[in-house]
Amino acid sequence: MPESNRSHDPADHCEIALSNVVAPAGHAPIPLLTEAAGNDASCAPSSYELYQAAQARRSAMQAELIRKGCRALLKIAGHAWKRYRQRRKTRAICDALYVLDDRTLRDLGFHRSEISSLAAEATGEAERTRVRPRAPGW
Repeated sequence: MPESNRSHDPADHCEIALSNVVAPAGHAPIPLLTEAAGNDASCAPSSYELYQAAQARRSAMQAELIRKGCRALLKIAGHAWKRYRQRRKTRAICDALYVLDDRTLRDLGFHRSEISSLAAEATGEAERTRVRPRAPGW
């Protein structure tokens, strides 16, 4: 049998070029298989190497999606907590003002029907619509 000049070990006769994917901030880049150095068909990456590269990319993408999903959920939960606290403050102001009699409310400059609106404006739940008149000379 004639002996082949080619070695059976792909590393002996061709190199598989590796490139790096741009990784998410703070993470190491993931190696990807690219075209082989030569045009020889034997230099092509094996299916197992392709599988490993695809698995590494898939794992990195899944991890990034999970991280982004968790950040989004935390942002939503934070916003919900902020709104909850704001509504509790509004309710506390309403409760305190409903205890007052009509004469005291009139002395403060508003009617009982305005209590909910006033409390919402005070806590930032609603846009301010009241204009406080200034006393002459101020």
